[in-house]
Amino acid sequence: MSESPPYESWLRPTLSTYMTYLPNGALHTAREYTSLPNFPPAEHSLFKIHTHITPQGFIFVNLDSSPIPFIPFATQFGDDFLPTPNPSSNPNSHINEYELFSKDSWTYDHTWESSTAGTRYNWKTFADGFQECYHCATGHPSTLPRDFSLSSYYLRQGFGASRHFLPAKTEKEDEMGESYITWLYPMGAIIFTGTLMFIARFDAQVALDTRYQSETYQKKDLAKPSHRYDEWLAKDVGYWRFVEVEDVELAVAAQRGFMNGVLGRGRLHSVQEHAVKWYQDKVRETLTQHAETEMREGEAVDYSIPKEQAAFEEADAVCKMMGPEIEW
Repeated sequence: MSESPPYESWLRPTLSTYMTYLPNGALHTAREYTSLPNFPPAEHSLFKIHTHITPQGFIFVNLDSSPIPFIPFATQFGDDFLPTPNPSSNPNSHINEYELFSKDSWTYDHTWESSTAGTRYNWKTFADGFQECYHCATGHPSTLPRDFSLSSYYLRQGFGASRHFLPAKTEKEDEMGESYITWLYPMGAIIFTGTLMFIARFDAQVALDTRYQSETYQKKDLAKPSHRYDEWLAKDVGYWRFVEVEDVELAVAAQRGFMNGVLGRGRLHSVQEHAVKWYQDKVRETLTQHAETEMREGEAVDYSIPKEQAAFEEADAVCKMMGPEIEW
């Protein structure tokens, strides 16, 4: 069963050096091809993709090859990114953390690769741990309980985003401020404070091989090289990078517990862990709907593959003999 429709949303295609394309995706040149007779360039253009830019400037890309995406942006995220959320769907509509930063005030600094902290875990195991702060005191003993008021932690559940708010302790407000952590279903995250922003992009290779890239952004007015920049890198980024490493290590340990039979069925806390159930329910619903679609169609469904390509593979004798268990 293919899981690609909801899970392959934010990717960027790579172009071959043998071909050049126009801004609209039309094939411009193909080395030693465009001069051939009976070679129609229009039939070899790039596949169209779908994009959506939020009011904050975040660019979402959906590789669904259909003219209309199977899952439109509004279906997946609703009003999660609107400047003023709809009170009917978000009871805490007065909380809008995105008003606190300007999309023009950030600049890219570097990317951290999470594989340095471990990769042997399923992406859903990581996502489960990201949906609650019930275990923050034990999972991050030297950071979060020391600097933040965990009893004041709260979460606003959206359509496709769980938005977490972590206020600093009174005596730490000037130093730490407030932190805003948004998980994007199915696997992505935006984390920002008053001085930094992380955008996490996940890559699940196989069932037990997961890693992510944490794109790190700084304020544009932070000059580098400078002593202030070095201090920001060591203190601000270093603090949250340490938390990220602990998150990965927790996922690796939890996965080991699942595999050893130590962790299994259990009751989730109705308040502290309600977002975990929200996430698990969405995964179950997505997989069930997709399985029903494949049974109805009588074949594997992959919305990222254009119909023309799928038809070609179906007509090819070798491709017809190959199943998903065969990789070349």
